[in-house]
Amino acid sequence: MKKRGKQRLGFHAHNNLGMAIPNALAAIEVGCDFIDASILGYGKSSGNLSLELLLSLMRRQNFIYKWNITKILSLANQLTTVVRKSGFYLSQPEGAIIGMKNINLDEVQEIYKVKGISSLLDEENK
Repeated sequence: MKKRGKQRLGFHAHNNLGMAIPNALAAIEVGCDFIDASILGYGKSSGNLSLELLLSLMRRQNFIYKWNITKILSLANQLTTVVRKSGFYLSQPEGAIIGMKNINLDEVQEIYKVKGISSLLDEENK
């Protein structure tokens, strides 16, 4: 990467087509200073880079980092339980459709409302 002076560079990945981890690893390789991630990859649309998956892979590849992966995995497990109980969960196939159509969660909610469907899979199966 070209010299950037004092400018620090970050990377933010969406995982709607399953490319967040390989793209984040590529960003690390080219010198990004910050990588955005969230527990279970939760974020707007079909999700972001999963922190626990990225850190697990980084550990396996002998990257050195300061985070306690055991605590992060425990938190991810707790959050999974809460999210399942809440009913808020976009399936992976739903996320793939969001990625293919390049739409965001606000647009998905509008499509549900206008078309009277509860999943983009309903529209794809017509």
